[in-house]
Amino acid sequence: MENSQANNVESFNIAVWRAEVSEAALSFESAAKVLMGLALKARGMIEADTAREAFKEAFGNAFANTRGVAFEEAVKSKTVQNRVSDAMAIFGATVLPGSLPDNLQQAAKACREANPKGARKPRAGGKAPAEANPVADAMAALEAALLDLASACDGNERAVDVLGDLKDMASALRDALLGGDVIEGELAESA
Repeated sequence: MENSQANNVESFNIAVWRAEVSEAALSFESAAKVLMGLALKARGMIEADTAREAFKEAFGNAFANTRGVAFEEAVKSKTVQNRVSDAMAIFGATVLPGSLPDNLQQAAKACREANPKGARKPRAGGKAPAEANPVADAMAALEAALLDLASACDGNERAVDVLGDLKDMASALRDALLGGDVIEGELAESA
């Protein structure tokens, strides 16, 4: 097995992979399915930052081309940010679910459920766990509510997309209220 893994690493070409990611994002009908396969293909082959950059560039270019907007505007859109988050949930999944749906958003959801994030540890010098933090408690309740809503969205792509926007907004709210130490996309990837 080590030999086949070494052969896979040697035969993986990041430039070719990035071109495939960009080409897949421009494909209207099957882009999400192809991109899901590419996210799976790159697992363990490249760094997460490289994958995130490639997905952001690909989805940003596709959005810019299909909507007729500048790339800089496209990458700031919630749609692009949500799709990058979905691709990264698949790319970064430690454990893959038994079967993955063909839909990128549903596959990302399945990967997030199969790889729940543990509770964050307090930073050194931070508040003791026994101290009450009403903002953190409210954010935890919001995250729990979003998790509960995720199951209600099954099979409804519009609802899944709106829920993705809500997760992004909740993550931004958490960053604003609790400080900049929260990893971008943590809330989206925990649901």
